Amino acid sequence: MLKVLNDVIKIVNYIKSRPLKTRIFETICKEMGSDHIHLLLHTEVRWLSPPQVSRKSNIKELQQLIIEHLILLEEKIEHYFPSLTTSVDWVVLPFENELDLTNDEKNEFIDMCFSSTIRILFNSQKNNKDSFWLNLASEYPAISQKAILLLLPFSTSYLCEQAFSALNNIKTSSRNRLKNVEPDLCLAVSTVSPRIEELCKKYQSQISH
Repeated sequence: MLKVLNDVIKIVNYIKSRPLKTRIFETICKEMGSDHIHLLLHTEVRWLSPPQVSRKSNIKELQQLIIEHLILLEEKIEHYFPSLTTSVDWVVLPFENELDLTNDEKNEFIDMCFSSTIRILFNSQKNNKDSFWLNLASEYPAISQKAILLLLPFSTSYLCEQAFSALNNIKTSSRNRLKNVEPDLCLAVSTVSPRIEELCKKYQSQISH
């Protein structure tokens, strides 16, 4: 039984450490109509230790406790930080909130408000705020840059998992040099395709002699 459990743990760790495998596994579970689509990573402490993973009869009770805790936490945050979100609401609804901006940013915002093209673009990209502000970077650089800096910290959970997996692959025991892995990590998780032609134009070709 212990051997089977150890094999299961290895399989779970293999799938969870690879974002693509995790998403494929979730898709397969959904297609099969499974009640559970996420794998649980075991821990040596408390109720999720390996021998007790299959004894999760109190999931509903835990779920209710977590919900109550989150509601209480939300109330406390609203009490201590009543203006936590109002100061940045303009990033999500730029035409419906008061903005605390510099003079340059206010001038750009006034131009935006009177532009029907910008309003049409905003309505077409309501669910994709980062793309909306990126599209304004050339015409409204000041206010666009401010909005992008506010949006950048909020990465998706999938991107975090992908970054963790990429970091494990980069920082292996067989790597041949010690260096800052941040540039390599950015390339590993980025979905931006390099413009090869533009990059080649910046360098002189080495012709044969």
